[in-house]
Amino acid sequence: MCKRKRKWRSNTYLQGGATVSHDLSHLSEDKQLQVRTICRSELFQENPGRTDIVEHDIVVREGASVRRLSYRIPERLLASLKKEVDLMLSLGIIEISKSEWCNPVVLVPKKDGSLRFCIDFRYLNSISLFDSYPTPRIDELLERLGKAKYLTTLDLSKGYWQVPLTERSRELTAFRTPLGLFQFTVMPFGLHGAPATFQRLMDQVLCDLSGFAAAYLDDIVIYSSTWEEHMEHLHTVLDRLYSAGLTINPSKCVFAAAETEYLGHIIGRGVIRPRVSKIQAIESCPVPQTRKQLRSFLGMAGFYHRFVPQFSARAALLTDQTGSRSSNQIQWTEESMAAFHNIQGSLSKKPVLYSPNFDEHFILQTDASDRGLGAVLLQGSSDNRHPVAYISRKLFPREVRYSTMEKEALAIKWALDSLRYYLLGREFTLETDHKALQWMGRMKDTNGRITRWYLALQPFRFNIQHIPGKDNVTADYLSRCFSESLEGGECVMATATQGKPTTLHPHLQ
Repeated sequence: MCKRKRKWRSNTYLQGGATVSHDLSHLSEDKQLQVRTICRSELFQENPGRTDIVEHDIVVREGASVRRLSYRIPERLLASLKKEVDLMLSLGIIEISKSEWCNPVVLVPKKDGSLRFCIDFRYLNSISLFDSYPTPRIDELLERLGKAKYLTTLDLSKGYWQVPLTERSRELTAFRTPLGLFQFTVMPFGLHGAPATFQRLMDQVLCDLSGFAAAYLDDIVIYSSTWEEHMEHLHTVLDRLYSAGLTINPSKCVFAAAETEYLGHIIGRGVIRPRVSKIQAIESCPVPQTRKQLRSFLGMAGFYHRFVPQFSARAALLTDQTGSRSSNQIQWTEESMAAFHNIQGSLSKKPVLYSPNFDEHFILQTDASDRGLGAVLLQGSSDNRHPVAYISRKLFPREVRYSTMEKEALAIKWALDSLRYYLLGREFTLETDHKALQWMGRMKDTNGRITRWYLALQPFRFNIQHIPGKDNVTADYLSRCFSESLEGGECVMATATQGKPTTLHPHLQ
């Protein structure tokens, strides 16, 4: 049921529009003024608000508890830790605790050299009930946006921190630092039930606005056919968010655009499409030059032979060049090159690459090589699987120096981040040929890098299964086959769009 309390007063509208920092140059001066007039200072803030619509409740198994020893924090990081704790205290995010529970603290380095303050909630998650409240189906959500002429996307300020915890749940989130014992007053990052609670909040806030507004977690979109409608719709949604006690990050909003990015797609101008790139996941892979490279390609292609008509005949010219008596360097002829491109093209089209069916179970296979990462998202029965997405990226120079286990763990984190809109909010299977990673979730902080990556995966719900390397040929091939022109960290992806020809595009990170 919709719950609304506060309403806007006309004399609180911004006339100067100081809070709307996003570029409005695509609009006329008159339209810019209309957008700025609708936006208000109380709503557009970087500091998180506090809703009274929902609370997050943590339900643990009877008799269970968490009293984990704190991870050692180096002396040189204590100043950064104190700064973060003081900030959260000042914002009311945490409070001093007397709890008997204790979760370890992990400091995660950011790209800019600063530190992200994280709590290791793995053990709390393992003894608490999982909330299966669903996230929206991406295909259905995007279908609603295709004919819009005006689009606004909004991003909430530290969305999870705008949701209060129930009183009984606060002590369960306690964590110890050299500065003392503290506990959260709001929903922290890392709880596996947090996405469900946040989606429930957004569904209640926008409960009867489905004709022009939608939310996937904290990614909100407003879509309209005319300018007049869009201004009315924007006002209505902002009114709902304000009434719910929520705040919006002004630097991450796009207002009244004809085209914008949403959930990994470009939407607007009457169409929905993946973003176009000069590089394509499977079709961009270079022509194999050695027997080993060709065997890798044929191994991956052979995994889907049942979907490729006359596969054996197509592959015969290539198979002949992989024998032990053949030269290590492949001698390409016009016929063999045509066979290679024929098979390569088939792998990125139906009936091999299918659109995702969100009513079916997903299987994610990942792999890492000395130079790159690869993953394939699959559906179907064990003897009739078909891919719905391929992804691949080259390692950064610093990542090349990682250990084998670290590279394999990085492949998992990267794949889940890249495919989060397919996988978040549903149970899926993660398959890896690196046996040690079956116990990734139980690792102690002996490897801080792997621990930090795994903590970022807590909102996902998956089972890790080990598979032999011979059954992981697609992810293995993708981790090795990228073009040399690809920059370190650049990710490419291939997916099929529902009811349309296969489209190749980079993942939008």
